[in-house]
Amino acid sequence: MDRGSRTGIGLIVPALRIAGLAAVVAVGGLAALRTGLTGYPAAATSGDLLPLLTAVALLCVLGLAWRHHRTLAWLSTIGAAVIVTIDLAAYARAIRAETDDILWQWLVVAIGLIALLGSSSAAAYAIGRRRLPRPGIVLGSVVGIGTVAIASVTALATASDSTLPPPADSPIGNVRLVTRAVLIVIPLLTLAGLIGDALPAAERATKRVGLLPRLSAPGVGRTPRVGAWLRAFGDEVGPGRTRARRAVLAERSSIARDLHADVVPALRRALADAQHAAPPERLAASLRQVLAEVESLGASRHAIQLEIGGLVAALEWLAEQVEARSDVSVALDVADNPQPTIGAPAAEVAAAAFRVAGLALDNVVRHAPGSQVTISVTAEADLVQLAIRDDGPGLSPGALAIALANGRRGIPDMAAEAAACGAEVQVKPADNGVGSAVTFRWESGSRFGS
Repeated sequence: MDRGSRTGIGLIVPALRIAGLAAVVAVGGLAALRTGLTGYPAAATSGDLLPLLTAVALLCVLGLAWRHHRTLAWLSTIGAAVIVTIDLAAYARAIRAETDDILWQWLVVAIGLIALLGSSSAAAYAIGRRRLPRPGIVLGSVVGIGTVAIASVTALATASDSTLPPPADSPIGNVRLVTRAVLIVIPLLTLAGLIGDALPAAERATKRVGLLPRLSAPGVGRTPRVGAWLRAFGDEVGPGRTRARRAVLAERSSIARDLHADVVPALRRALADAQHAAPPERLAASLRQVLAEVESLGASRHAIQLEIGGLVAALEWLAEQVEARSDVSVALDVADNPQPTIGAPAAEVAAAAFRVAGLALDNVVRHAPGSQVTISVTAEADLVQLAIRDDGPGLSPGALAIALANGRRGIPDMAAEAAACGAEVQVKPADNGVGSAVTFRWESGSRFGS
């Protein structure tokens, strides 16, 4: 996709915000008219208030779907605009015989503006669908909005001419052109947007059905495959499908970080031993370490350490493991807080701190062998602080940028682990100028009143 296309799509989100606010104003104006707060109090029955209540319900849906379901938010905005346009025309028809020319012209202007709101919202929704042919959708949107605009101008022009009485069969005159244009243009543009939304799901459903065995038995037609496609399509467009896919991707990223922190270092050591023709005993020991790491990962041994003993106990176990497999010395310093809080940190926060510590120690093992490491930790219900400091060669200028440019995952994985629980991570040279330091900090909102 070119830059212009991305920019155009980026304008869709503020367009939804503007359209939603305009829909709120339109529904509020209709409510004021229908309840007699302003204008002529037309005798409103319960049936007359049903469109207004429906529009209010659509605004509630808009508010709920605003952040997490853009399609539903667009459809709610469009539906509210259509309902207000049609019901406002019905209100105008009911009071036409009682209203004066000035108020009538204002009513026609309001109907035209809300009709343009609905058609513009439908056009913006359709244009925002990436899979649709952009030139055709833009052209169709221009034609549709132009049609509604011409009908609105025509209705206003005839409404301002008091010498032209309204037709007997239509007290609202050419306002009916506006409502007819709305009922044709907006459904067509909305349908185009829905097709654009459905295309990715349809393609995924087709791929899923294509993986099924061919139904080539005698007498078996296409019906079973059509049914399978419909079931797959319904699954793809389900409201929880996107969240489930994001959860799968997050889980894959978590597994990749675990492999990078635990399994990959052991594999590197085994490969180095093999390349340097290490004695079979040493190579076998390295391979056993790899197997132990894989088994530990598969059995969620780290999670068990955290669950049984908490963050401090898990860090002690981690320090023992690092010292057993390398020449790095690790000391654990548990900070004493004069005003400790009761309870342990949340499980996801403790797990993130533990993973950051593992990644930091792995970096020390690989880049500062033989160094001494101090892990300082504060683990409370509303405050977790972790600092991993080493006395190795430290970070050279531009080392972080070089690591990121080379695709190394240590620092990005630390940031991802911290971001997942709302914590912060910093990687920098140590304060005394010797070695490097990795700090992890998480605070609950209740502790500091934020």
